[in-house]
Amino acid sequence: MMDSSSGKSVRWVVAILVILHAVGIAGLHTVHYSYWFETITWLNLLVSFTLVLSYYRGWTGMQVLFIAAAMGISLMAEIIGVQRGILFGAYHYERMAGPGLLGVPLVIGLNWVLLTICTGTFAAALFHHTGARILIAAAMMVGIDILLEQFAMQHHLWAWDSSTPPLFNYLTWGAVALVLQLLYAMLWKDQGNKIAVAYLVILLLFLVTDGLFAHGTMHMGAWTDPHHLISFDHVVKSG
Repeated sequence: MMDSSSGKSVRWVVAILVILHAVGIAGLHTVHYSYWFETITWLNLLVSFTLVLSYYRGWTGMQVLFIAAAMGISLMAEIIGVQRGILFGAYHYERMAGPGLLGVPLVIGLNWVLLTICTGTFAAALFHHTGARILIAAAMMVGIDILLEQFAMQHHLWAWDSSTPPLFNYLTWGAVALVLQLLYAMLWKDQGNKIAVAYLVILLLFLVTDGLFAHGTMHMGAWTDPHHLISFDHVVKSG
């Protein structure tokens, strides 16, 4: 684990995160490779998760307990949502690949943990009152989900039976986020993770930029052109 006092190491990691997301934006909006970049989105999440947590020099039992509990709670909520449609609404995962459990990619649980740590760290830097930190961080997670929903639907990572996410989705998302932030406040001893704050900013810029490309003239999804889809499949099979 890197030394948390090493500003140079932090800058290197932040630079890697910037490059990773810049390449992602470019790849998602190219004709020939957008489909491929969509299917490896889970790798982007996994690498980002690893880099953000690399900030911590040592681990306590409480931190390990938090990650395990947050993973368990978020995956359980997602599985109930996918299988029953009674928590977030009727939806299913499409091109979000990687190992999964009962229709839910495991990396989705990591994403919940990552967002909880990043927003919790950011809120802790702004507020000393625990209750305020929990509420603000949970509200930030809902705001990020609004952007994530547009990103995911645009790139076919998951889909809603009703075409758009219901309002109930955001209410439930907020409830789960609130539970995770409570756990974070109780179990995680915040160490002012600068990488977590940087990742939060990078993620927001990534999602906003993707939205601008998607609604502008520069958007070129491979799935909109059958010829390019065939060409891509041919490359994969021949490789």
